[in-house]
Amino acid sequence: MSNITTLRDGFISILTDKFGVPAEETTNGAVTLDELGLDSLALVELLLDLQKRLHVSIEQGIILPEHALDETVALIEERKGES
Repeated sequence: MSNITTLRDGFISILTDKFGVPAEETTNGAVTLDELGLDSLALVELLLDLQKRLHVSIEQGIILPEHALDETVALIEERKGES
């Protein structure tokens, strides 16, 4: 399994477990975080969970509600590579 797949799975796990996003809504990589119901407060919580569960540090303002799911995973992968 590739790093991006592992990160994607971990990210989706956070969305479904913590934020109650139905798993079937995460299959479309073009869906935005806003469309999944994540507002700016949820994004702050998401960043904390990413740090805790996936060991990646992402500054506020890097991940935005208008980012698509696949775009967000790519940003996480990029930041993970910098760690």
